[in-house]
Amino acid sequence: MSDEMICLEEEANVAVKHVFRAELLNAIAKNDKGAFKKCVEQIGKDWHVSRTVQTKDKYKFREDLWESRNAILSHEYAWNTYNDKKHYKAYSYRSKICFLLNPVYYKLIYDGLNKAALTEFYKSIKDTRKVDKETWQETVEHYYSKLSFSPKDETDIDRIFREDFKLWAKDTVKTWIVKENGHITYKRGLTPESAQELSV
Repeated sequence: MSDEMICLEEEANVAVKHVFRAELLNAIAKNDKGAFKKCVEQIGKDWHVSRTVQTKDKYKFREDLWESRNAILSHEYAWNTYNDKKHYKAYSYRSKICFLLNPVYYKLIYDGLNKAALTEFYKSIKDTRKVDKETWQETVEHYYSKLSFSPKDETDIDRIFREDFKLWAKDTVKTWIVKENGHITYKRGLTPESAQELSV
C-alpha cells in the first residue's frame, strides 16, 4: 500500500476558509446583517487584521462590507481603493472578505505573505512586473495562468483555497500525517519529500 501524506496545516487552513465562507453566505441568504458582521469581526481576530481598522471605525467598516456584499459577489467591489470619507484602508482585511465570498474571481488574498511569495515567484522566472495592491488582480490572473488553472465555478473553490495556502506557506515547515499499511506517523518538513519523522 502506497503512502498517503496529508499536510495538517493545509487541511486546517482550507477547512477554516470553507467554514468562514459558509457563515458569510448563510448570513447573506438569511439577510442577517448581525451574523454577517459578527463573522467579519471573527475573521479579523483570527487572521490578525482587526488592528488595521481603528476601534472607532470598526462599526462603519463592517457596515460597509455588508452594504457591499452584492458588489463583492458580482466582483464589482474594489478592495484596493481608498475612500477618505470612510477613514480606513484595511486592504488586506477587505481582500480576505472578498476572497472568501467570491474566490472564483478574487483567487488570492492580498497580504504581506502572499505579496512576498508572488514577488519571489516572479523574480525566479525573471519577470520584472511590480507586485502591489494596484495591480494585484492582474498579477493574480497571470499567476493562475502559470498554474494552468482557470477557475470556473464552485467546484474549483477547494483548489483555490489550497493554492492560496501553498503560495504563502511555501517556505514554512509543516506537519505531515503519513498513512501506510494502517499505521499513522507524523513528519515535519517543507515538503513531503524533505519531511523527517518525528523522534522522541
